[in-house]
Amino acid sequence: MARIDLDPHVTLAFALQDTKYAVLLGAGASISCGMPSAWDVQQSLIERIAAAEGAEEIGDPQDWYTQRFGQAPTYDTLLDALTSSAFGRQALLKSFFEPDCSMALK
Repeated sequence: MARIDLDPHVTLAFALQDTKYAVLLGAGASISCGMPSAWDVQQSLIERIAAAEGAEEIGDPQDWYTQRFGQAPTYDTLLDALTSSAFGRQALLKSFFEPDCSMALK
């Protein structure tokens, strides 16, 4: 079956359609609660790419990426390069945004 690409706002509207409440907050609210910003995630992903390629001292991750790949990194281009599906993106980002309760059990 062919996949259709819907506007992300339409997808969000359908997801919220049957809920009573929705709270949409900016990055400031999540960052103050200890969640990483998109910038933090981007930096971490670049560092992981560099480590996977065997790079040791990369300095500024943004500069390293730009020199290595000939373009400035963006959050979306990194996720597109590292994952091939929405499920893959979700799995990759899970460790950044879901608490690790295993540490609390120790």
